Amino acid sequence: MRFNEIFALEDVKKELLNGISRNRIAHSQVFTGPKGSPKIALALAYAQYINCFNKTKTDSCNTCNSCVKYSKLSHPDLHIIFPVIKTSKCTRSVDYLPEWRNFFTSNIYSSLDEWSNFMGDKNPFIYTHEFTSTKECVDSSRLTLYNKLALKNFESKYRVVIIWGPEKMLKIASNKLLKFLEEPPEGTIFLLVSDEINNLLPTINSRLQKTFVPKYTESELIEFYTQKFGPDVHGFSKKADGDISYLLSLQGSTQEIELLRDFTSWMRLCFKQDFLKLTNWVVSISKRNVIYQKKLLNFAISIIRNSLINNFVDNKMLLTSTDEKEFVLKFSKFVNEENSILLILEFENSIGYLSRNINAKILFFELSLQISKMLRIKSSKD
Repeated sequence: MRFNEIFALEDVKKELLNGISRNRIAHSQVFTGPKGSPKIALALAYAQYINCFNKTKTDSCNTCNSCVKYSKLSHPDLHIIFPVIKTSKCTRSVDYLPEWRNFFTSNIYSSLDEWSNFMGDKNPFIYTHEFTSTKECVDSSRLTLYNKLALKNFESKYRVVIIWGPEKMLKIASNKLLKFLEEPPEGTIFLLVSDEINNLLPTINSRLQKTFVPKYTESELIEFYTQKFGPDVHGFSKKADGDISYLLSLQGSTQEIELLRDFTSWMRLCFKQDFLKLTNWVVSISKRNVIYQKKLLNFAISIIRNSLINNFVDNKMLLTSTDEKEFVLKFSKFVNEENSILLILEFENSIGYLSRNINAKILFFELSLQISKMLRIKSSKD
């Protein structure tokens, strides 16, 4: 990964390069910022640059032996830890490394949420045995970080440990990591990559040199989209709200069209109280997977919020695609200060119920009954 492979963010790159040129390379660092900013990509570009044998003032060479291995994410002195689904007592990141390499290289702007979806919409964690020397979890091909750090660096001046999603560490794992940060092995650099730095242990947070990576501006996303796909006729750049990975998912999928279609049909049937057709709609949506059902409910929340923006602020601030905006302008007259919070709470609660494997058919039918009542609640100003 090179800096020039990452779109824009020149100020952040310059800050990182200046620190390296002044030989200010902290052994414990964190790349932090909002979801959608390319933190993991920048961390990898930084790691490749500091170990490049023929680096320039602005980037790694990408041709030396170190860069070639870094570009394949296979350098022996690069260790990547990320949240995983526990399938055995000793499940660790290394067990999913081939899948993670394919996942990341297919989209260098990928987010933790997308990784969770990739793993089956489950809730992955970073477990304690990533950092311990438990005998039953160690063999010659699957050394834990504890064992790896006891060895000398293979080829590089700096051995780099990248921890993606440290906020997903269990508390015991966090305490184990803290010991490494307090007494780091010689020639080892820890690069944490976090969306939620405030969820780290304060004792870990205080030991980290911080690099803030902002999300992209709307104009940057328009430029990116135009370079890659041509004019953004659907308004995806605005809807992405600075999240470049989400922008790519909008372009590469028809799911947003499906969500708008399903939500539009749902709201019309609820408002008409056409319970026969509503029952058929519920049966159809209950056959979709849980991931899609949750996306539909999150989509519903965004529509309600955008309807409020249209009613009380300025529709120029709407974060929607062109088709969604057209729907919001019509739908917003049914959303007001009396029912908006009630609607959002119903949708949010339903997402929680789906996570607990409730019967989707029952959930969506009951939810539809509540929505049909709420949409008829009029504003106190009327």
